[in-house]
Amino acid sequence: MLDPLRAELELLKRLRADHIAAKRFYSVQAMARCANLRFDWLDTWVARDRKRWHEAVGVASRARNRRRHFYRELARNYTAIVIEPLDLKRAAAKIDQATGERSDFTRKARSGRTVLFDDKSSETPFVSIDLDPEMQKRGYIWHAVVEDVGIGQSDA
Repeated sequence: MLDPLRAELELLKRLRADHIAAKRFYSVQAMARCANLRFDWLDTWVARDRKRWHEAVGVASRARNRRRHFYRELARNYTAIVIEPLDLKRAAAKIDQATGERSDFTRKARSGRTVLFDDKSSETPFVSIDLDPEMQKRGYIWHAVVEDVGIGQSDA
């Protein structure tokens, strides 16, 4: 069992650090344990790597739980939630080809505004809400809750 371990350690010595995968260290540790050898530096590295992995998994899990809690509370507090699909290709274009105007809707938007009208023929908005990215943006999705919106009212 020592020969494969020695061969692996010699190979690790010759490789550049950025060419060594973490999986190799785990396999070296397993081989060393089978040969009843202990490398304190390797045990320390493996313990730290596992801790970093658990922390990363915890961050992802907490983010999923926050998202799940947010949507459950949203569904509990409101009887109807209307989501209109956007033409994302058109909305994400920085310059409108037809008019030559710059679009304020981009992936890295820092602010937004929801404007609602009484009906499609109205020229003045029923309500205009400036969106706060800290509270009303999840990833690339902006959201807002507007009370007293009736059937037939639409956003611009």
